[in-house]
Parts: sequence; structure tokens; C-alpha cells
Amino acid sequence: AGENPPPGGLIDYYLPSDARGPVTLEIVDARGRTVRTYSSTEPVFNPDPGKDMAAYDQVCRRDPTAAYCGLPLYWPAPQYIISTRAGMHRFSWDLKLDPVSPLDLIPAGDEEAQGAVPGRTYPQYNVPWAPPGAYTVRLTVDGKRHTQPLRLVLDPRVRITPVALTKLTALSMEMYDGAVAAHRAFLAAKELAQQVSGLTGAAADTLKADLEELAPTGVQRNLRAFRRRGGPATAPSLETVSNALQAAAMAMQSAESAPTAMQQAACDAARAQYVAVMARWRSAQARAATLRGSARP
Repeated sequence: AGENPPPGGLIDYYLPSDARGPVTLEIVDARGRTVRTYSSTEPVFNPDPGKDMAAYDQVCRRDPTAAYCGLPLYWPAPQYIISTRAGMHRFSWDLKLDPVSPLDLIPAGDEEAQGAVPGRTYPQYNVPWAPPGAYTVRLTVDGKRHTQPLRLVLDPRVRITPVALTKLTALSMEMYDGAVAAHRAFLAAKELAQQVSGLTGAAADTLKADLEELAPTGVQRNLRAFRRRGGPATAPSLETVSNALQAAAMAMQSAESAPTAMQQAACDAARAQYVAVMARWRSAQARAATLRGSARP
């Protein structure tokens, strides 16, 4: 028997000569929104565990905590990379949206090893699947854009009504968009806390305390909560709310059906947390702008 084709949407492109700068590949939906971006500047594994298992084993011996080192090294598939070299290239879109954070990558195989295939196990991100519809593949090389249409269709074996699919897509996208916004606000709050660290006075101290609550020191993304449908974290920080929104979105990705009552309730709870924490974040931004303005000579 032959091998199955690689997963995802296969994209072939040809470069007549080496690119002079970065090459980007974007997936754009029918509304013009870029839903997935890849670039030749993204870090890659060197050596590639999917191509040179022995060489990567040496990496693991030097650093047992490195990616993939907790897995059998015959699992990972060769990496797909955006090449800048002249010639014919093949890439695969995983049919998912952009990651909320680079930390959301699940190494090929992961500890649960669900669906692991020797030499054909690909990494993935904890983000929703892109919904069916018309897309555009946009390749940018040396400032020139090249586009081709791409249509994503449901597996013909899937049985879901248009109404249920619309609800599933809308709620998944709402949770995903909120997770992205809250995570970006978390990063911005950490940066703002550094910027106002030198301010003094009662108002400044209150602001610093509020920013610490919004973006606590040491908070990490809860990857396993996404995978195991974990509930929202107890501390209502920007990052934990982002985690809750993402967990709510991921809980709906394992079945092609309308959201259940429990899933809807999780989304409602995450949405309420999001509205409250973003209001606190906007208030902190406004107060910081006032304090920084009054501190200028």
C-alpha cells in the first residue's frame, strides 16, 4: 500500500532565483482577513529530527528539555519550511488559524501520542480549524505578490446542518479573536508596567498594582488546559482570560456539531471575563497616559 499524502492544504511554488529577502506565504479569507501567515524568517530545527534522527539525538543528549526530546525521535515528520532558494518548493497549510502565541505549539507526537505515525507525525497549534469557504494563497517574494485561489470544503462524510455550522464557526471565531486580543493586551500590559516603573506617588502605585493584576509576573500559558478542555483560571488576568477563551474555543473543535449547552456556558463565562478584564485594561491605559503626561517636564 502507498503512503497517505501529507495533511493539510498542499501549496507548491517556484522561485526562478534565490530571493533577496524574506519570503512570506499568507492565507487570506473571502473578507480579506489574513488568517494564517508563514515566513522564511521563522525558526527551524537544525538538525531536523524528521530527517536526521541521529544528529538530533545528540541535541537531546546535550539538552534533554529541547523540543521533541521527550518523544521517540522516529515520530516527527520532516519540517515544512518556507524556502528562499531557487527551485520548486512544497508547503502545507495545516488548515488552522494563526497561533495565539508561539508557546501554543504542540510538538509532533506530544505526550499523549494520539494518531502518531512514525516519520509522519506533524506539530500543530492549539487554534480552531479554518471554516469552509473561499481563500486566497498569497506569496510575497522580493516585494512582489503572487496569488492563487484555494477553496476549503467539508469532508463529504461530515453531517452538520448549515445553521449548526454557522453557529459553531461564529462562536469559535469569537472565542479565538478574544483570546488573541487578550494575549496581545497582556504583552502590552507587561511593557507598560516597565514604562511606568519609575513613576512615584499614590496614583502611580495604584496603577502599578493594577497592572500587576492584569499581567502578573510569572504567569504562563496553560497549554494542557487547552487540550483537556480545562476551565477558566481563577485569577482574572489578561493572560488567564486569554487561556479561558482559547480553552472554550478548543472544546468545540473535536466534533462537527453545534455547540453543546456546556460549551455554550463555557463561552458565556469566558466572554464575561473578557469584557471585564479588557475594561480594566483600558482604564489602566488611560490612567497611565495621564500620569506619564503630567510627569513630563
